[in-house]
Amino acid sequence: MSQIGLMGGVFHNHMLTSQIIELLEAHVFTVYFSENVPCNDGELSFGQVIEYGASLASIEMRRVVCYV
Repeated sequence: MSQIGLMGGVFHNHMLTSQIIELLEAHVFTVYFSENVPCNDGELSFGQVIEYGASLASIEMRRVVCYV
């Protein structure tokens, strides 16, 4: 994993966010922010949907591998 998305109200704190970005980029992460998702709870809900979708995709991939 080399990409990370930062969402939620805590990342509206400029000082904290800039320090986190600096640390992540120093460890070769690509950092992303939302531009079209409502901040705070909207971002958290969006992230939960993305994680759930990824878990379903992972489960489906395991099924495909098992059948091959």
